[in-house]
Amino acid sequence: MRSLILMLLLVLAASGCQKKVEITNFDECVAAGYPHLKIYPGRCTLPDGTSFVQQVPDPPSICTDNCGNGNCEEVVCLGSGCPCAETAQSCPTDCSKPATTDGAPPPAVNP
Repeated sequence: MRSLILMLLLVLAASGCQKKVEITNFDECVAAGYPHLKIYPGRCTLPDGTSFVQQVPDPPSICTDNCGNGNCEEVVCLGSGCPCAETAQSCPTDCSKPATTDGAPPPAVNP
């Protein structure tokens, strides 16, 4: 009887010694062996229902950002290296000024 109680205490003590790892992101979830969907972007779910989405970088831009060059590039080509399309919202520096046809800056307004 004494050995049974001692064995029971050892089992209880050993089960309480397991270190609980807190999982905070997709990579940790996958590394811990939890099921994950192999979709883009990936998703891993813990048994309690908590899920983590794989962080993926934004794709590189194929256009050239010319905001600030003095010209509002509203109509552009769609190839690699072409200027990015600009609007008054995306480039107020260039597109909120009155447009000129000769490339010269607009005339100054005196109050």
